[in-house]
Order: sequence, then C-alpha cells, then structure tokens
Amino acid sequence: MKHYIFFNEAKNIVLSTIRPLKTELVSVKNSLFRVIAQDIKSKYDIPNYNNSAMDGFAVRSKDTLTATKTSPVSLKIIGTMPAGRKLNKKIRYCKDKPCISIMTGSPLPKGFDAVIEKEAVIEENGYIKVFSPVEKFHNIRFHGEDVVRGETVIKKGKLITAAELGMIISCGYKNVKVYTQPRVAIIATGDELVEIEEKISFGKVKNVNSYTLSALVEKNYCIPLNLGIARDNFYMLKRKIKKGLDIADMVLISGGVSHGEYDLVKPVLQSLGAEPHFWEIRERPGKPVFFATFNHKYIFGVPGNVVSNMVVFEMLIKPALLKLSGRGQFIDEPLYDAILKEPIKKKTGLRYFIRGMCEYKDSKFYVRTTGPQGSGILKSMLLANCIIILDEKTGSLSKGDVVKIKLI
Repeated sequence: MKHYIFFNEAKNIVLSTIRPLKTELVSVKNSLFRVIAQDIKSKYDIPNYNNSAMDGFAVRSKDTLTATKTSPVSLKIIGTMPAGRKLNKKIRYCKDKPCISIMTGSPLPKGFDAVIEKEAVIEENGYIKVFSPVEKFHNIRFHGEDVVRGETVIKKGKLITAAELGMIISCGYKNVKVYTQPRVAIIATGDELVEIEEKISFGKVKNVNSYTLSALVEKNYCIPLNLGIARDNFYMLKRKIKKGLDIADMVLISGGVSHGEYDLVKPVLQSLGAEPHFWEIRERPGKPVFFATFNHKYIFGVPGNVVSNMVVFEMLIKPALLKLSGRGQFIDEPLYDAILKEPIKKKTGLRYFIRGMCEYKDSKFYVRTTGPQGSGILKSMLLANCIIILDEKTGSLSKGDVVKIKLI
C-alpha cells in the first residue's frame, strides 16, 4: 500500500483500477439518465420526406416573382395538407396560380417548392395575397437534413438526457443497451453522531455526511444506499462494511480513516481481506483518504469533516463513479484560468482545493475565496461556485495572479 502520495498519483491509481459495470438491455421508455453502452446508428433518414417547417401555404416560388406591397400576387387555395395525412384532394390543373394550405411537418406536395408563413399573407374568398417574392425552398425541411440512415448520432458513454432520448426514439429503437447503474453504500462512523431526528446534546453532531454524500451520488445518476451510522466499534463497523460490500458496487465510509485510537476503518478492511492501494494524499482538505478493493468492489474511506469529504468526492470519487458507470470519456472536466481578487497564503508540497466564488467579466474569470477554509466550515461549500486548484509546487499568491478553477 502506498502512503502519503501526490494527488495525481492517487487519481491515476483509482482510475486504472476501476472497470465499468456490466450492461443490460432496457426499454427506451425507461432509459432516461442511464449511460448508453452502444453506438446509436439511425435506422432511417430523418426526416424521411421533405416537409414544411411552418404553418402556412405551399407555393411555387416562380408564381411569386412579381409580388410587391402595392401589387400583390393572388394564389388560389386548391387544397389542404394536414400533418400526418394525405392531401385531401387531387391536385389538378387550374387556370389560377395554385397554393395549398399546409401544416408544420406536413409532406411538401409534389410540384411545390416553398412555404410562405400564414401571417405573411392575406386570405380571402379562397385566395391568398402574397406581397413579396418567396425564395425557392423557403421554410422547407429536407429529406435527411438532420440525420442520414446509418449515421452514428450518439456514441456509447453518453448520459441519456431528454435530447438523447428523443434522438434514440427518432432513430427507430425500442430497446437500448445501457450500463448498470452503480450502487453506492454510504456509512458514517463515530460515537459522536446522531441522526437528523434526534436532539443534539453536548459533544454530539448531526449525521450530515450520510446525506451530503448520498446527494452527491444521486446527483451523478448513481444509486445511494444509506446504511446509517456505525459506532466506533470494530465488530459493528465490520458488519456494516460487509453489508455494503454485499449490496453495492462501491462503499463510501466517512470518518475513521486517520491516526486516532478509534479510527478503525483500515484494521476492519484488513480483517476482511480487502486489498489496500493507498492511504493519505498530499492535499488540503482531505488528507486521510483510503482506497481499497475487495472482490471487484471499490472502497473509499474519506475524512469525517463534511467539507473534506465533499471536496474529496468532487475531485476523486466523482471521476471514479463516472468510469464505473461507463462515462469514462467525461472524467476530465475543463479547468479555466481565473484572476485572483485577493491574496492566498499556501505551503508548497501540498495540493490545495480552495472553495471559491468566481464571476465572468470582459471574457475573463475573476475569483476570490469564500472566506475561512476550515474543513468543518460547510458554509464554504454553500457559497462556492468553483474550486480553486493550487498544485504542489505553488506557494503563496498575490492579488492579480492567475490560478486554475473548476466550476461546480
């Protein structure tokens, strides 16, 4: 097991260890917020016919060439083309210049090459008056202009949101292959913890971590399994962890991973036969992080301080969950340059993750800290819209210096 390692090494160990879960076939109707496990290739041209982009009138553009505001062209309405239906009368020769009332999405009738908007004409006595020339193909959506049959429109690894769902249905799929959703068991440790329904007495604190971690897991479209509180008792903690390993793909344990007499996570995992990979990272906050594996399950021990475990989740556990859920190509989220609005004191040798408030002005980001950065100050997360990332080589900084930020 590696000890007190740099953050990038820890992240590389995690991501090289984790493998995506198995796949399953589900109904497209039930696929929202699942991660797609196949490339989607369209079974059709979309759209599969030329159609109208507007409610209006299908016209022959050549019939409107002479139209002006003072000398409009009159076109005779010879039929109606509702959406999803055939023309309600056969187009036949008429001595007048013809047009057809048409609805959005309706097939463009043969012989017509443009659609004029309903509000651009005056309709009276079975005719419309057109006041300016209509360009050829005006308001026409062409056969295959969105998607061509056989085209790959969605690659595997994408999260299925509303747009993906609509495209999968449009491409002709009833069922779709997706990755199994990761199940994450969450255990909070400590004799000092009380549940949210209980009153706080001297020396006690609310069990915040189970709920913040559950919320972060759910936010990333995985399934949280809140196993509640494990007291500072070897056998109770062992039972909780065994249950988590039985029912989940990943176990998150908050607290109990430092150097104290009652920090029992490491010895319990050793007694279970888990394989430890590292303990402690050169970072602030979140130094006492433990990562282990057991029978293709993944175990993270994170600090008990609420800010520490939320930051560790964002920077390390979230990438692990993305890979586990099949979204490996989305692990590296963008970092942006930002100009400091205040000085920051920092020691070299540690990576700092500072909660920040940024604004975008004149094509640049500007950032300041949220204030006190103690690992128990939850308000720092409440106020933050970004994390300021200062690497191990960086020392103290002055106002106006440029730093990297990650939006959250």
